[in-house]
Amino acid sequence: MACRKKGPKVAEAFLQRLPDPPLEVVLPTADDFIPAARLKATRRNSYADGFAAALAMQHQAAVVTADPELRGMGDVLTVEWIGAQGEPAIS
Repeated sequence: MACRKKGPKVAEAFLQRLPDPPLEVVLPTADDFIPAARLKATRRNSYADGFAAALAMQHQAAVVTADPELRGMGDVLTVEWIGAQGEPAIS
């Protein structure tokens, strides 16, 4: 969003000031496709959101998001909402 509003140079300068976040990159395996597909089949979410949700559930982790599709999955996983207050979840 910063890139769109302020331009790529400002966005890059912001990224350079961020500390290294405690993140782990996890690539999907063949075993990850079925849980993601099940979420896609039973929820109103994209396949990519299904992967994010399935991965979070597998690792007992929260999803930090402003995506209303993922916000609506709070009944099956922990969602840390960073979107606008009062923004409705998709049901």
